[in-house]
Amino acid sequence: MAAMPFEQRRPHLEAHRQWVIDQCNCGRRIHSGYLVDEQQQPGGGGLLLFEARNYSEALSWVQADPMIRSGLVNWRLQEWIHTGGDQL
Repeated sequence: MAAMPFEQRRPHLEAHRQWVIDQCNCGRRIHSGYLVDEQQQPGGGGLLLFEARNYSEALSWVQADPMIRSGLVNWRLQEWIHTGGDQL
């Protein structure tokens, strides 16, 4: 599905953006964005950073993302352990 034309992807992208807004409005700490190349052109995928109590909660939550539910993206969930720098 990732190879479909942009106009066909648009509803899924809009649903994803609204889902992120809704999650933020419910109090979830989340950072969402897409990856770009050296000319700032998208196409390298995206990144979603969020807090969860454990891996199972994170997996259950992220599977509710409209882009994942629609099969629009290939994805993997990885836990991240903060060891330094600013807190997100």
